[in-house]
Amino acid sequence: VSGVVSSAARTEQQWTKAAQPGTITISEVTVDSMKVVWDAAPEGTINSYNVSISPTLNVTTPSVSITGTRQHIFSGLTAGTEYTVSVVAVSGGEDSDARTAQQWTKTAQAGTITISAVTVNSMMVAWAAAPEGTINSYNVSISPTLNVTTPSVSITNTNNRQHIFSGLTAGTLYTVSVVTVSGGEDSDAREQQQWTKAAQPGAITISEVTVDSMKV
Repeated sequence: VSGVVSSAARTEQQWTKAAQPGTITISEVTVDSMKVVWDAAPEGTINSYNVSISPTLNVTTPSVSITGTRQHIFSGLTAGTEYTVSVVAVSGGEDSDARTAQQWTKTAQAGTITISAVTVNSMMVAWAAAPEGTINSYNVSISPTLNVTTPSVSITNTNNRQHIFSGLTAGTLYTVSVVTVSGGEDSDAREQQQWTKAAQPGAITISEVTVDSMKV
């Protein structure tokens, strides 16, 4: 203001920071994908959501801008890997703080099971490594469990992929199961069946021997 004459107003516009999205829910987790759903930001005009995942190695689309829906499926993930999902609300070009959530992908199954050295009461079990991901241990079990010395065991030395089950029953069909553990997540079980060796017959008694016959 100068005397009685006012100048034209100088104005400046500014968006407030966008509100964070609501809770992130992760479901339908497999060895190579997961579904991400999030609640709407609680207030303000939201133009879109920027959704991303890390680590990004081999991920089909590691970041995407979403309009019109609040869900996305990430694919091309690596089994047995912990991922961080980030959702950012965009309003008037201003980004919210990121809402994040962590989720492990499902662990890859162990490879082929090989059973050898089968006797009347024991068998050796060996298996190929799970093909990808960080492997913490393998849970190995056998059923039925009657009289088995140790029917289930956790193998933490992941380079030593074998175990001998003992205390088995002769002439019995057993199912061996190997489960991969990664980040506390279990894989689907890899299974193999094997009969123990049949027990020998008891003592043989031969009697009533003639010139051309005998009773056994």
